Amino acid sequence: LIAPPPPPNLISLSDCSFCRIGMERLGIGIIGTGCIGIEHLRNLLLLPSARIVAAADPYQPSRQSAVQCAASSDMLLLDDYQELLKLDEVDAVIICTPNDHHAEVLEHVMRSGKHCLVEKPLAIHVQDCSKAVAEERKLSQRALFWCAMEYRYIPTIARLIAEADRGTIGTLRTLTIRENRFPFLRKVDNWNRTNARSGGTLVEKCCHFFDLMRRILKSEPRRVFASGGQNVNHLTETDGSASASDILDNAYVIIEFESGARSMLELCMFAEASKHQEEVCLIGTHGKLEAFAPSHGLKRDDATIINFRRGIRNAAFVHGEWDRTEPPPPEDCGELTEEHIPIDPQLLEAGNHAGATFEELQRFTTAALGGGEAEVSLTDGAMAVLMGIAAQRSITSGLPISWADMMEEYHAGMI
Repeated sequence: LIAPPPPPNLISLSDCSFCRIGMERLGIGIIGTGCIGIEHLRNLLLLPSARIVAAADPYQPSRQSAVQCAASSDMLLLDDYQELLKLDEVDAVIICTPNDHHAEVLEHVMRSGKHCLVEKPLAIHVQDCSKAVAEERKLSQRALFWCAMEYRYIPTIARLIAEADRGTIGTLRTLTIRENRFPFLRKVDNWNRTNARSGGTLVEKCCHFFDLMRRILKSEPRRVFASGGQNVNHLTETDGSASASDILDNAYVIIEFESGARSMLELCMFAEASKHQEEVCLIGTHGKLEAFAPSHGLKRDDATIINFRRGIRNAAFVHGEWDRTEPPPPEDCGELTEEHIPIDPQLLEAGNHAGATFEELQRFTTAALGGGEAEVSLTDGAMAVLMGIAAQRSITSGLPISWADMMEEYHAGMI
């Protein structure tokens, strides 16, 4: 059994290694200034390695939100992202448009030669995911393309990933992710109320969790089973084109992986009266790791709340020395440790992902300036979308979905 690693450093503005006087700064343009675009904007204003050059959005109220957020900067505001892509001062762009625009905007960004951080989901159709990955491979000028998956960088989840990578709990066997949260927020034209524009809840919202599954288990899916429905939220709503809402508000998804591990997602979007918004439970042959993430609306860190737990099994049980007629007392089960992993208060104020957006942007700008690789590739983004699409199809058909069939469709789109 490998000893657990020391706690990772708190994500903090005061001791970031990149905060150097006179350092090179990455000129950034933001395409889309809705909710997530504003979150990126707020965090970029805290990041010394970034300079916000411009933002573009065709919707005037969203542009006004950007003005209010970045009143102290000299950011140029545009209504056409094509004009933003023409600016030489823009080295990199962040795509924060509605889901059904990601593929089109990404295609134009690729032609511009600029670095790109594209918000999840990469796209909402299998063919568009295939095309994006194929087009990136054809580029002669190697720009950085990174799919935004903030949940990898939530401090408690980042700790869980680090300990799993280190082998703290042995060979990974089961992974359960629970999200109990509030309903979908209001968006322009209610674009997130329909499958046609959002890709469906298990693509729009849950590609985050499918990405975590692949990242943590380091394996590809084999089969996807799902059950879900729309039973409470948005039942009488429509989108901007008067299409009736049809998005799921609760679901269970079970995924078998090639490694033999299994994973399950439990989603409920009418469960905001919860202590934690996300709970991640990872079990291996030698123990168990649990990470808890707060509600996106939390703006104050409470040091009294346990948000990370590690349980290491009794070595006798690990080695098969189990011969009892009664359940073991707690002291014989192993070693349990609990702690609170803190978050910089300024980062809590800047966004809705417990400081994760800042960490992601820091890593993206560092890679772009230094010629590094994307930690979350377009392929990673595509696989997360395909897992969501497979789950949506399983709910519709009532049948398990073969990953081999999904990959056949994906590769056909790359020809």
